[in-house]
Amino acid sequence: MRVPTLAFVLCLIANVSWTQELTVHGVVIDDSGAGLPGATVVLTRDGGNPRETTSDPTGNFAFANVGPGQYRVRVELTGFQPADLALVVGSSEPPSMPVRLKIGFDEEVTVAAQRSGDPLSASGNADAVEIDPEALRRLPLDMQNLQMLIENFTSAGPAGGVSFVIDGVETDAADIPQAAIHRLNINRNPYAAEYKAPGKARVEIETELGSRRFFHGAGALFVRNSALDSRNAFAVTTPDMSRLLSEASFGGPLPRPGWSFFTSGQALADNQAAIISARTLAGPLTRNVPTPERRTILFGRIDFRPGKTHALSARYDLFDDVERGHGVGGLRLADQAFTTTERRQRLQLDDRRVVSATFANDLRVDAADSNRHDGTPVAGQSIVVAGAFIGGASQTFTVNRSRSVQAADVASFTIGGHALRIGARTKVRWLEVVDGTNFGGTFRFASLGDFSIGRAALFSIRSGNPEVSFSDVDADVFAETDFRPRDSIGITTGLRYDWQSRVADVNNVAPRVSMAFAPGGKKLVFRVGGGLYYRSVPETAVARSRLFGAGGLEETTIAAPPFPLSASAVAFQDASLNGWQLDPALRAPMTTQATIGAERVLWRRSSIAVEYLAMRTVGALRAHDINAPAPTTLIRPNPRRLNVNQIESTGESRTDAMTVTFRGRIGGFKGSIQYALARTIDNSSGPFDLPADNGNFAAETGLADFDRRHRLSVAGTYGWGRDRVRLGTSFTMASAGPFDITTGSDDNHDLVANDRPAGVLRNSGTGSGLAQLDVRFTTVFRAPRPPSADPQSAKREQTDNLELNLDVFNALNAVNATTFVGVITSPLFGQPDGARPARSMQLSLRYRF
Repeated sequence: MRVPTLAFVLCLIANVSWTQELTVHGVVIDDSGAGLPGATVVLTRDGGNPRETTSDPTGNFAFANVGPGQYRVRVELTGFQPADLALVVGSSEPPSMPVRLKIGFDEEVTVAAQRSGDPLSASGNADAVEIDPEALRRLPLDMQNLQMLIENFTSAGPAGGVSFVIDGVETDAADIPQAAIHRLNINRNPYAAEYKAPGKARVEIETELGSRRFFHGAGALFVRNSALDSRNAFAVTTPDMSRLLSEASFGGPLPRPGWSFFTSGQALADNQAAIISARTLAGPLTRNVPTPERRTILFGRIDFRPGKTHALSARYDLFDDVERGHGVGGLRLADQAFTTTERRQRLQLDDRRVVSATFANDLRVDAADSNRHDGTPVAGQSIVVAGAFIGGASQTFTVNRSRSVQAADVASFTIGGHALRIGARTKVRWLEVVDGTNFGGTFRFASLGDFSIGRAALFSIRSGNPEVSFSDVDADVFAETDFRPRDSIGITTGLRYDWQSRVADVNNVAPRVSMAFAPGGKKLVFRVGGGLYYRSVPETAVARSRLFGAGGLEETTIAAPPFPLSASAVAFQDASLNGWQLDPALRAPMTTQATIGAERVLWRRSSIAVEYLAMRTVGALRAHDINAPAPTTLIRPNPRRLNVNQIESTGESRTDAMTVTFRGRIGGFKGSIQYALARTIDNSSGPFDLPADNGNFAAETGLADFDRRHRLSVAGTYGWGRDRVRLGTSFTMASAGPFDITTGSDDNHDLVANDRPAGVLRNSGTGSGLAQLDVRFTTVFRAPRPPSADPQSAKREQTDNLELNLDVFNALNAVNATTFVGVITSPLFGQPDGARPARSMQLSLRYRF
């Protein structure tokens, strides 16, 4: 028996060895026959785990050790229609299989929005954060607001704020219902030449579109009440609060072939309260002030596919919001409240088509209209006691109306297997601004003691024509290409040019390059990149300078005024006036960014990335008084004028950051974990920020307002019981941020009460740390639903269509302070006067069909 048994084992080993030597190989080509490098090739066998590789610089790919059986081969490459082929492997090695890809787009997303699975691709960086609709449903979101989630994973401060890209169009806001979001990406392709902002300050959103064959819909109801909340650390009693948010979506085919639609909407009724924590002559003042809000958000799109190579779409969104009691809380008393109304709407038209085998084009046109009112015409005076309270009549009254038309075109080519993208964009904007702020006048006191004896430090007031209208144009062009000099190297280079009509600066050329190197395979990837980014000069700066032009606003400031003082007693005709103007040499702020990092695939769909980032900005906008009095004589260069505040491109900032990002699965956890060690130094908080001493700019260099040395961010989900019981979590922990320290007085007699103690630099105070843990507990049920012919509806994730959620925000009930009193004469000096909400709970029910 031993001999037959041994022979059988030897034959089996020989058979296994022979089977493992089979290799499946092929080549990915375009319609011209040129090889396509960087395509993602997935080999799948029924009942087996998928295997994945990428095509080399000549388009070739191979899978070794493939056993006999039936397989599916799927090939994907950004800018091309995916290919899905059947493959039968027998006892002998199959011949090389050519896979021909056609340029175009898939059923759901645009060419620009497709995500590449190639680790050498510029958009394959492992430190990108991608959140799909399922993850959005599972994560705890306060009233479906994505702001906190986005803040946790972006570094928008050094780049001048977050830029949103919605369906390929770069905007300043993302006010669309969460149910309308198909996918959200942060820091994908950091050096993309198509966009103005760098990756860590850019959020790309793809919106949902309706199926052309089946109807789908969903509805959700979110409820919050103060009965389930903890008391805020600054409140004597828990503020009364009740919120009700309803959300719905519905989409599917239209009667005519090739047409589909998708609609979504949100309605918010929020009866919340702001907490006043101030100090008056009567002592500490703590009060809850109602700040009700009503908000409606609508989204709709219609898509038409006349053929496989042509797609047309129209998208409309509306944001309508009314908030009463705005401007109250912290040191601001109840009589400072004003009402804010805002209405924004946008229409976008897209025409995407494949013109030829090597050329595709994407044309986008959008028109936007926004209208915002803050406050009403001022009636009365305001009182500011440094570090104690702000009371009296609100001095806020502004109206901002903006209309814009934008057109962009992006052409995608394949030349010799290399992808080339060329695009251009032009935006025209018309603005109407009304600024009646401080028409009643404001008294400033250095301390409560000075207020008690009526000794005011300053009185300022405006009058004149508060209206101005103007238009501006900005445009850009870009070109970007990628190539593979070797199988282990991927390089993407781009060039962008930005132009703005509101500045004379015309040399804003921004080269960008990134390279990925994967030695000895694709599990370990090294990345380096660098590029220039130009920011736009904000319309608010242009409006301020025009408002103070000839025949516009007049403002005067009186030192040591009598108190009280009637506004009618202030003479403007012969008085020295303040003014605002733009520096004739104003230029666009320029940011230089460079990164170097390494990524390692740990296991399937899980990776870790380590990256060092250096960011330097020159030409940042800040203001200073070019007519400031001399330190010794207090004589101004132009004695007939008071402050002449000039907005200049003289600010600077520098950021150094090291981030470690995990993305994938650990045990039952699925999500992203990111730790950042960062430091940002700058010398301005914005275009209207004035220095404490116009003769000592060095004292303005300090920690940035948003600087936090350490930050840990976690967003992910767990699942038990075949995923019918879930836990979603969003956790952020950060070290203390800075705050500015001032005297509360006008010690240098420049008519601005922002002076600091001798030797104290900007933002020298240290606040407190942050610890925010939000969790969502979900239980999934099966509920009756309309019958559907969609084969996807039989899947368990579709049949489990009723979700009951309990959200706990700030589960640790940590006191996460937001602002601190920095006036050294204040009894509240160094103490926080505002914080994020205490622990609260939210119940929600979601139904899908």
